[in-house]
Amino acid sequence: IRFLAMELELLPEGVTKEEEDPVDVNRFEKLIIMLQGEIMCHIGSEKHVIKKGDTLSFASNISHHFENPSKTVKARCIIVQNPKSY
Repeated sequence: IRFLAMELELLPEGVTKEEEDPVDVNRFEKLIIMLQGEIMCHIGSEKHVIKKGDTLSFASNISHHFENPSKTVKARCIIVQNPKSY
């Protein structure tokens, strides 16, 4: 099994681009581990707010993006994807 791990840092009011991993025979999954601040996770039609110390996992072949709702605090998290998609 191969994983892709990366750190995401979002400045206040920052937003990532929309992502969606390919529908495949493999199930793509992402695990978010919050390190600082909070992030609003838009996953399909659902919204989830995660804060420092929280985790969230989801099937990453569902359309998703992340935003930092804070006007003053940057947000940091680790994103682990299985399997890696690059």
